[in-house]
Amino acid sequence: MEIYQENATAQSELKRPSDNFASSILQSVLGGEHAAAEGRILSGVPRISDKSEIPETSIDTKKMLARLENRKEKASVALGIAANEVETLPFDLSALESEGIFLNIDCRGFGALVRQLEWKTLGVKLPEHAAVRVSPPRAGLLPDIFRNKLMRGQAQAHNALNKYGFRFTLCETVWGTSEYKWIPWNAFEPFEQEYKRACETLSTAKAEVLEKYDEIVATLIDSFRELANDSANRFQATMSEPFERLEFIETVVANAIGMIPTREMIRDGLIITMKPKVIVLGSEIVAERNLSRELGLKAAKVDAEYKAVQLEIDTNRRIEQIRLIVSKRNCGARSKSKNGSGH
Repeated sequence: MEIYQENATAQSELKRPSDNFASSILQSVLGGEHAAAEGRILSGVPRISDKSEIPETSIDTKKMLARLENRKEKASVALGIAANEVETLPFDLSALESEGIFLNIDCRGFGALVRQLEWKTLGVKLPEHAAVRVSPPRAGLLPDIFRNKLMRGQAQAHNALNKYGFRFTLCETVWGTSEYKWIPWNAFEPFEQEYKRACETLSTAKAEVLEKYDEIVATLIDSFRELANDSANRFQATMSEPFERLEFIETVVANAIGMIPTREMIRDGLIITMKPKVIVLGSEIVAERNLSRELGLKAAKVDAEYKAVQLEIDTNRRIEQIRLIVSKRNCGARSKSKNGSGH
């Protein structure tokens, strides 16, 4: 979809300067090439007559129809059919911009609640040259009862977005992401209520985890130590080489404790935010280009007029200086002639 827009109102404010005087001065002072460039800038400004005329919109319509027919002809050639068999499909994104908003729910920090373990931590040694690679399992770094409460908040927020939002595959293809959903304004209030409830759920779960943090860490250490003992037993049963059992257990427990989320991470790292996206329509891009072009023309016009005025002032000043010099010489010549006639 292409939208063409011309700012006839803004262009009507531009008046063509009388460039004869400016061009002649620029030609003589700034050189031919630079002056020609200035002249091209001045000549690029459209001539506006004194009479206010209403611009003809039929020209724009003809251009749009010509472009439309051109597209239909290209499509008919590519498909091997007649041009009259290609239908036109109006496509306007302005309704999406005015009737709703694109939103995304950004949930950060929740990946730190789950980590992928190493097979060695579980007391398992896989063959080095196995044909099939088996990925190690993932484990929660908090007891499930607390971790599920923390994860429930982000699930509620995403469910609210999926419940009230609409997907637009074309927009997702253009943006390169499917995270944003379009929510109409009449559904935004119930969505916002559910979003706030999700944030409250997360806040309540975080407060509970922080309150019982020491108890949770003690429970996790006991679980890690039990897992390390089971892994050591598995290593002893499957490996022929001797190994330091106590050292292995302490290493596994220490590594596991280092992965536990800290108080600061739970309090400040788990965040649910709502990220709106406002689309920029093609007509707005065209309008911005036209405005930039008009501002450039106005700046060039003002700069050229300023240079012309400066050159005129400088010329008048030099003329006055020459007149003063000539006047002084004439006065001197007259005084000498009087003195000569007196003698």
